[in-house]
Amino acid sequence: MITYYTLLIYQIHHVAFPKELSNEDAQEIIDAGRWVFVTAFKSLPLGRVTGYNLLKAISDDLQQASQSKTSLKYKLLSAHDSNIFSLMSAMGAPLNEPPTYASDLNILLYEV
Repeated sequence: MITYYTLLIYQIHHVAFPKELSNEDAQEIIDAGRWVFVTAFKSLPLGRVTGYNLLKAISDDLQQASQSKTSLKYKLLSAHDSNIFSLMSAMGAPLNEPPTYASDLNILLYEV
């Protein structure tokens, strides 16, 4: 997976690939890595296992906020695309594509 990420970041930031690696070969590695990543996290059981703790923490925060048991108005969590993947799978909404580079996921609680 590290090779996939490295090459993807090189591609995003227009950094030349190593001279021993053609653009076509790099793209093939990127595509294969993307497929592995998506396939692994589309599994709902894996998503539930890997995303449970994060989903539980978010759920607890929302529960406390809905009951006015916290003074927090905003909470920012920083994570990786794999965390977004596992969270979406844990919520029963697995992704078909990896989150784009520097993605974010917003979860809001509104009082009506």
